Amino acid sequence: MHLDRRTVVMLMCVMALIQTAQPFQQNDPAKDLVIRVNVELVQVDATVTNSKDEPVTDLKAEDFLILQDGKPQEITNFSFIRTRDAKVDTVLKKATPKPANVPPPPPPPIKREKVRRTIALVVDDLGLSYESMGPVRHAIQKWIEEEMQPNDLVALVMTGGGEGALQQFTNDRRLLSAAVNRIQYNVASRVGVTSLSGVSGSSSSSGGFERPNSKQERDLIYTTFTLQSVQDVVNGLKRLPGRKDLILFSESLKIMFEDGPGVSQGRDLRMKELLQKTVDLANKWAVVVHSIDPRGTMGLMSAEDNFSEMEATDISAVSGQRSTQLTNSRDGMSQLAQETGGLLMMNRNNIDKALEKVVDEGDGYYLIGYQPDEQTVSEMRTGNAKYHNIQLRVKKSGLHVRTRSRFFSTPESISPPDIMSRQERIEDAMGSPFSAGALRVRLTALFSETKKDQPCINALLHFSTHQLAFTDEPDGWRKAVVEVVAGLYDINGQQVEFADKQWSLTVKSKSYDKLKKNGASFLVRLPVKEPGAYQMRLVVRDTRNGELGNASQFVEIPDVRKNKLALSGIVLASDQSNAKAPEDQVEGMMEDSGSNGTAAVRVFEPGSSISWAYQILNAKNDKDEKPKLQLQLRLFHEGAEVYERKLAEMPIAAKGNSKRMIAADQLKLVQLPPGYYVLQVAITDTLAEEKDQMAVQSIDFEVQKMTVAGKPAPSFR
Repeated sequence: MHLDRRTVVMLMCVMALIQTAQPFQQNDPAKDLVIRVNVELVQVDATVTNSKDEPVTDLKAEDFLILQDGKPQEITNFSFIRTRDAKVDTVLKKATPKPANVPPPPPPPIKREKVRRTIALVVDDLGLSYESMGPVRHAIQKWIEEEMQPNDLVALVMTGGGEGALQQFTNDRRLLSAAVNRIQYNVASRVGVTSLSGVSGSSSSSGGFERPNSKQERDLIYTTFTLQSVQDVVNGLKRLPGRKDLILFSESLKIMFEDGPGVSQGRDLRMKELLQKTVDLANKWAVVVHSIDPRGTMGLMSAEDNFSEMEATDISAVSGQRSTQLTNSRDGMSQLAQETGGLLMMNRNNIDKALEKVVDEGDGYYLIGYQPDEQTVSEMRTGNAKYHNIQLRVKKSGLHVRTRSRFFSTPESISPPDIMSRQERIEDAMGSPFSAGALRVRLTALFSETKKDQPCINALLHFSTHQLAFTDEPDGWRKAVVEVVAGLYDINGQQVEFADKQWSLTVKSKSYDKLKKNGASFLVRLPVKEPGAYQMRLVVRDTRNGELGNASQFVEIPDVRKNKLALSGIVLASDQSNAKAPEDQVEGMMEDSGSNGTAAVRVFEPGSSISWAYQILNAKNDKDEKPKLQLQLRLFHEGAEVYERKLAEMPIAAKGNSKRMIAADQLKLVQLPPGYYVLQVAITDTLAEEKDQMAVQSIDFEVQKMTVAGKPAPSFR
């Protein structure tokens, strides 16, 4: 490979990570809601199964009977929505990595209209035992690796995570897998190490099950936390498209607290009200709640029990109490599932299959609608809203239907952007996995280290400028002011770094025309204190007219302090580009931002050449002080492999310390159709220990046909 010196200088010393650019698509909440309630239509979703619990997908409107408050309604709208793409499995097989230890590439950016299923996996670490955590973690990881589809939008939440625990919904398996590794037993859990506490002959006649009053109070508080966490997730789902499923893993969501006469009644009432509020919120935002009890088939005796000094009647009492407690522990889980149209999975020893079952429940559903009567319409128009019960029946025998239990006669409303405050709009955009405004934003996060060996992220930011409000300044100058709000979130969803910066774009004459046509590129830096997996979220906002745009990206910071093989990120651009390396520039507007072939934009014409460079960190040396590295290069188009350069010895031209070497390469885009591509580089160090031999990095780009003007149009996915 031969690169001109200017290109190598431009590319070297830059550490980049994969860009997960956001698709540009305006939000349309009315179209995204599965359940609709307005003066013209009340619409609910439902699934139907046969006696073998198999989905039934060929029913017609006349096969259903729908009742509101016991009164039959005329079905005016009817359809079956299929949420699983039969072609997906074929695409996944094509993308199977070779060799097996090379991870698959990141998924193509998901467009809002392509989302089939939106799934929140909620692990109730406040209600799971130590022995259940392992199987739950394994089941979720297996589903992510084997069953998750490219058009799934998924988040993983821990109820004990506190504020910020809700991950941004994503279709990136890397982010989710990193989050799965953080699933651990919570010492604050309402459940101990095992699901059943052992008893002994020294226990009271009640079998040792009477808990102190303080324990009852603690359990009630943490049950409240669990339900509030579920409500937070439901609120996070309200703006998202597709079939929306919340899957709750828990083994203790008790609503009845047996703590003596006169005390329990008040507690039970509060818990019932909180549970009903959670159900109503899920129904309002069309979220189906499924509950999975990971305990499987349970006996009523534990290996830790010691009955040697207990009477037979006391042993019988222990068995009876455990049976009652087992039933009561599922009260809340059962009601959440039943009243939102979901499933309660219990007494199943295979949690993997239980999770697969509830997710597949959303593969298809019926949408059934009717026109509300005058009284219901009047409630909507006057604001005197009430709850109404919904019943849906299938006329054919042997079939079972699941749907939500009731609705509130207030039309679904989500605050439009024009009445939201600046802070509300920014927070809303920061948490959205889709484009949240008129500015089209593209983000590329580049990992690097400062001269003092402190890790940081150089964020290359490119955005459209058509919507910016420029003011006229003296001497023909024009000025717009933008603010960039950036946050770095760890795998628990906690914000660990934050930046709020403001810059002016001051241009005149031809520079103004160029800027309006090509957009602007900025460099923003964020420090990173510790290695690990992060998510960077960023919002650009015009301070004058309030127009904004957003983007987010998965960023993995390697721990180079452990002397294991690692790759920096990849900087990729056209070999004609004269862009400077990010660490050579100060924060703010970047030069030559209009070129599609820059590292910030990466849009190329068919037949053009691309060049890239990256750092190889911590390579081992042989006795001659030389590294022995192997390179494998792969190219993916829309998730399917289209090119592979076989594993081969890698020539290293760079001299000096093998702890930090520069590698550069190039490729001509011959016979590549337009579309989204991912370039993947895998380096194997044959001198390292087997478990530390390989490091992989990827970078994405787009290929577009030339426009009439002879240049590819800027693209924002």
